Amino acid sequence: MDLITTAIEPVIAIAEAVYELFMKDKANQEQCQRLARCVRTLLQTLDSLQRQDDLTRHSVELRQRLVALKDTLQMAEGLMCKQESRGQLKRLLKAHKTSDRLEELYERLSDEHNQLTLLLQVEQREQVQLVQDTVDRSEQKLDSLHNMVKLLQSDWNVRGPDAPCSAASQDAAKSSIAQYKTYIQEQFGKVKEYNSLPGSDWVMVSERYTDLVIVQRHREPHRREEEIRGKGTELYSAFARASKHYLCTTVEQFFSPDSKGQVPKAVILQGHSGYGKTFTVHKIMDDWASGKMYKDLFDLVFHFKLKELNNVKENCSLVDLLPCENIDKSTVLHVLQESPQRVLFILDGFDELRLSAEDLNSSCPLKPEIAESSKTVLLALLKGKMLSKSSLLVTTRSTASRVLSDILKGPQRFTEILGFYATGVENYFQTFFAGEENARVRERALNHVMGTDTLLTACFIPVTCWIVCNVFKDVLQEDTDIPSVLDTTTSIFAHFVFTQRNYHGPSLDDNQWSLLLKSLGKLAMDGVMKQIVLFDECDVDQKMSDNHPFLGKVFQKKVSKVETKYSFMHLSFQEFFAALFHLSDLDVAKKTLQRVQEDLSTADQKLHMSHLLPVVQFLFGLLNHNVIRLHSLSEPPDIRFLLEEWICELIRAEEGLSRTHNIQIFILHCLYEAHEAGFVERAMNVWNRINLDGIPLKKTDCSVLAYCVRHCSSLERLILTHCNLTGDKLRVLTEAIGMSEELGLVVEELRDGDVDHLVTALKEGKIVADLKVKNSSLSLKSVLQVLDTLTKQKQVDTVDVNLRVPYENSTTATITMEIDNSTIAATSIENGEDVCLIEQPQQVETPGLHISLERVISSALYSAEQLRCEHFLILGLDDPMLCISGVSVSQSASPELFTNDWTSLLRTVHNLADSPVAKQVDVVQSCLLQVPDVKMVELMLSYLTADIATKFLSFSQACKTLQSGRCKLSEGAGGQQKSVCSDVSLRKTATSVRLTVKPPTGESLSEITFAMATLSEESDWTSVFKKIGAMSGSSGCVDLSFVHAVSGLQSLLLTVTCLTECWATALLSLLQAPSSAPPKYCSVSVLEPPFDTKDSICSFLSVEQDGNNIMLVVEYTKQVLACAEVQITDVSLTLPQTHLASINLHTIRTLGDLHQGTLEFVVQVSQVQGLAKITLIVSSLTGGWADTLRALILKCPTLASITLDAGQGGRGLLLEEGLRVLQDTLQSLRKCHSRRQLTITLTGKRCSKKSNPCTAPGDCERRCNRSIQMHSSQLKAFTHTFLEKEREVEVEEEEEKEVVEEEEEKVEVVGEEKVVREVVEEKEKVVEEVVRAEKVEEVVVREAKVEEEVVVREEKLEEEEVVVEREEKVEEEVVREQVVRDEEVVVEEEELVREEKVEEEIERRAVEDTGLMDTYRDEDTDRDEDTGLMDTDRAEDTGLMDTERGCKTVCPCSCGLQ
Repeated sequence: MDLITTAIEPVIAIAEAVYELFMKDKANQEQCQRLARCVRTLLQTLDSLQRQDDLTRHSVELRQRLVALKDTLQMAEGLMCKQESRGQLKRLLKAHKTSDRLEELYERLSDEHNQLTLLLQVEQREQVQLVQDTVDRSEQKLDSLHNMVKLLQSDWNVRGPDAPCSAASQDAAKSSIAQYKTYIQEQFGKVKEYNSLPGSDWVMVSERYTDLVIVQRHREPHRREEEIRGKGTELYSAFARASKHYLCTTVEQFFSPDSKGQVPKAVILQGHSGYGKTFTVHKIMDDWASGKMYKDLFDLVFHFKLKELNNVKENCSLVDLLPCENIDKSTVLHVLQESPQRVLFILDGFDELRLSAEDLNSSCPLKPEIAESSKTVLLALLKGKMLSKSSLLVTTRSTASRVLSDILKGPQRFTEILGFYATGVENYFQTFFAGEENARVRERALNHVMGTDTLLTACFIPVTCWIVCNVFKDVLQEDTDIPSVLDTTTSIFAHFVFTQRNYHGPSLDDNQWSLLLKSLGKLAMDGVMKQIVLFDECDVDQKMSDNHPFLGKVFQKKVSKVETKYSFMHLSFQEFFAALFHLSDLDVAKKTLQRVQEDLSTADQKLHMSHLLPVVQFLFGLLNHNVIRLHSLSEPPDIRFLLEEWICELIRAEEGLSRTHNIQIFILHCLYEAHEAGFVERAMNVWNRINLDGIPLKKTDCSVLAYCVRHCSSLERLILTHCNLTGDKLRVLTEAIGMSEELGLVVEELRDGDVDHLVTALKEGKIVADLKVKNSSLSLKSVLQVLDTLTKQKQVDTVDVNLRVPYENSTTATITMEIDNSTIAATSIENGEDVCLIEQPQQVETPGLHISLERVISSALYSAEQLRCEHFLILGLDDPMLCISGVSVSQSASPELFTNDWTSLLRTVHNLADSPVAKQVDVVQSCLLQVPDVKMVELMLSYLTADIATKFLSFSQACKTLQSGRCKLSEGAGGQQKSVCSDVSLRKTATSVRLTVKPPTGESLSEITFAMATLSEESDWTSVFKKIGAMSGSSGCVDLSFVHAVSGLQSLLLTVTCLTECWATALLSLLQAPSSAPPKYCSVSVLEPPFDTKDSICSFLSVEQDGNNIMLVVEYTKQVLACAEVQITDVSLTLPQTHLASINLHTIRTLGDLHQGTLEFVVQVSQVQGLAKITLIVSSLTGGWADTLRALILKCPTLASITLDAGQGGRGLLLEEGLRVLQDTLQSLRKCHSRRQLTITLTGKRCSKKSNPCTAPGDCERRCNRSIQMHSSQLKAFTHTFLEKEREVEVEEEEEKEVVEEEEEKVEVVGEEKVVREVVEEKEKVVEEVVRAEKVEEVVVREAKVEEEVVVREEKLEEEEVVVEREEKVEEEVVREQVVRDEEVVVEEEELVREEKVEEEIERRAVEDTGLMDTYRDEDTDRDEDTGLMDTDRAEDTGLMDTERGCKTVCPCSCGLQ
């Protein structure tokens, strides 16, 4: 009860509210009405659910479903409320967009309702099944007792009261039924193949049968269209969705109770021809006879092949029609009379039964022993007039299912065979090629089918799957190449069509068959041109006779009727029949090819006729001589020449065509489908430069490419980059690649077995424009084999090899879990849906050597003709026991020839585990010295000791061509405790060497850089590295004396986490050492971003020797405090080297803390000895700050440079009063002829007004202030540099306003009222002009927008007028042609009538004279038949002309094309 209260009742309340909203909506009335019906059905289900007593078994699942349903209903309620809140006009405008959302909502509600219904069905089925089992057991006992009584009564009546009563009659009946089952097993347990020889090729049904996709509901047209258009995996995905939406079932469940507990008495099994209906019936018969199916449901099962009943003329009873050769008729009659509910009649092929109106209206016999016509007896059984309690299973095509449903008794169950799942195709191949001896053929055939979308699509039809398997069985017994012997896709489709004629279609002579193919082709081509797959019934009736093989019916519910539509089995078959139609008319073929050629050449992708490409491809396949000869097709005389010229012209233009539709692959498949050596050779001689870059190739595409290239006499260039090529595809293309003179190739997932094919394909003397090997696993031998092959080529441009080499002592690279076949693909049909469970093999990657080799060619900087080539080799080692985890090398190389200088290095690194750990770095560096022209080396190490770092420097010195080198700890290295460094990097130029060392932790010292002219052997690098490692974590006193161990040191750069006075003192001490040659430049900086600024005296400190002087530069953190008036960002001191010890570091730190502009500021700054440069940031340059700078200049005679920023980034004001003070200061210094070296730089905003400039610091955001930089050197006047664009118009307006204000003030002083009025008027005029100008600008902008909209509308109207004019012209031409044609037909008919009357009169007189009236009647009959044939010919000609007019009609996409 808690579940009902908390879950069901809120859902019902929301559903009722949503139902009311749907019923009110008018903008999308049709969709909302459909949604309302869906919600109403949902409410009924919820109401029945609410009345359930016990829901505890499914409470969790049911709660989840109800929550999901509630969310969906709330979304629907929100959508409809939003729709209702809109206005009527806006609602109509948004109707299209809302329609899509309503469609999506309908699907979601349907899914939720189905899930809920299925959940309830499970419970109901279990309960019903439990009750049904109990009832069945009771009925079986009662039936047994009843039958026993009947038999006893029968014996009593026959033998009389005195005759002895025995149980032999029961035993005789059981024996007779057992004998009948044995007969059924013999007859239905095996079937003959279509191509069986007499007395051979029988196939066991139980071994060959494969589960089919069977659904229980009619599919909606849009679902059916989705299946028809789907290709390959898309089609099978559509089947999976259909099995979910339309209740997938199996043959075992045909007579199981439905969701309401009702057991059907009649089951319709619908399916196209060749879909497996008859084979399924054989399976049912065999399984029943062997006790595997329906054992507890039916005592007798009878099979009728309804096509044979057409030949039964005499009257007979049902018992006479039954196949009772091996069963006693009395037993059959007894079971039919006493236990009809235990009998199943299987009626196979209702669509082949020829029923007349007289048969349908005739009276039906009521008992099985009454004799009537065979069709009347059968109809009595179907209608339930006879044996109403018996069960029926009737197979039919969709074309007759409507009639069958109308006459069949109830309750009925509809089922339809859709075909195979993708797994079903695989299973069929497994059963067809059973046995180990066929394993290789099975694998190759299945791989080829799975790689070909067209074949995979066709194989969902069981009979097509059989045809494909037979083709492969014939051609793959020997180990041959598939494309050289395999039939084309067109030939397989042709096999299917003509197999249908021989075994499944109506009995037609050759002439009728040709007319049928022509009608089908005409219908198919009309659909292809209009891009439709569902045809109206009237269109089909106009083009077709009553026989509709290859077509299926689709029923669509309308308001007052059920509409019938037709479709081909799949779009591929529609395209095939459209291609057949082209063989009958050369003009149609010309028009199609011309249209495709024009549309492929257009730049508008929307106009590309991609839907015509499969038709053209099939047309090429129909030109194959074997197809024409085998199926007796007629070939127009010039069509072969037409197609050859067309394909050659398309090849010449393919480079300029868009790659949207992969025209190159289309051309290759057209040539392959033709499969004529001479034809292909002539076309391929035109196409000697093939570029398939970026086009994904399937294995079938590779086979087709290999076939076509094999017929090319000279292939200059072949580009196969980014084509998803793998090792197995490379094997197919080996010969084709080898024939090309220039090659571009990208291949993935190579294995050792594929390398020989790659080497064979590359050969020697080839131009390799691009070669990439990716995601591959090869042995070292195979890698070296590929590299050695590249050295034999004429020219190699770009190479990119990315692969791994497993270690020789490692286990197998891939571990695959063995899975029992029963668990690989398990299909569970529960709740109306299929669940496919596939367990994927688990792969475990073993340790190995990762190799990445890249060859890059680039042009030189100043010369376009000179090229520069570099090789980049990156090696990654997976073994954690090695000292080295990675090696990176770059090398200069020849831009033309490829040289393999890596053999020794690759072997050494691959076998590095054989060397002692202490010697591994030495071994690798020794190999690197053998590689010529090395530019860069980088080693990734698990630990980095002082000895390893020193040896690396020795290697760098020995390698003369080395420009940069690096040793660093790899990420996650476990040897940091014994490492003295984490990173040692070296950069060499012709004049200097720069060495950067990073300690392992970097807690205090982040990095240290040494700059010197060369690496001197006198330097004690081992002790240097050890000292660096020791001081990385020290936080107390700093000792940099170890730097003196570096000989020839020119510069020293330190990066620390906190620049304390200890670090600054240590740096200054280096320059004071008396017995050593200190570096000329030393600096220490704080790591960015700063880790600790509280204890740092500054952010940067450098000391540089300049003769006998020392220049000290100090920088502070560049961050302006909001409350600060001033902040010093950097200062520079210049003083004699002897005064270095007198530098007061505390004073330097104090400068960085100054925030207030007072006299104390000048005093403290001026106390710094040797102050040469200072940089300040102030809020704005006021008169007071200018006085402070003036005092600072006079107080510090050594000050030579002042840089001042007004505000952060120069966004403060440079006020005029401050600038005047500085200008006066410069002028006074100039008069005194002192401080000529002084330089002042000011950056900020300055008011651009000529009068009344801004005087307040807060006016910096006014428009009149412009960013500016002012500079003065050697006491000269300030020069100005504007940092922003001028705003002259705005400044002039403000100046004009200020002028008017000044004039007003003057007028008030003078007292001249007249002047005041004039000034006021002038002011008003100025304001009005400004306002008028702004309005004019707004009007101009509006007019421009309006003009643009008008232009766009006019263009649209012109386009619509053009389309309308074209439509009117086409309609006028059609009407004019129709009128002329009608007049010609009328004239011809009148002439024919006149001639017939004359001939009749002459013949009648001749007959009267000779007395041969009987002969006249025969001749009159012949003439009537001839006239019917002439009418048929005229109808066909009229249909062809209608088709031509249809091809000229305007394209439905409103593009204007005809």
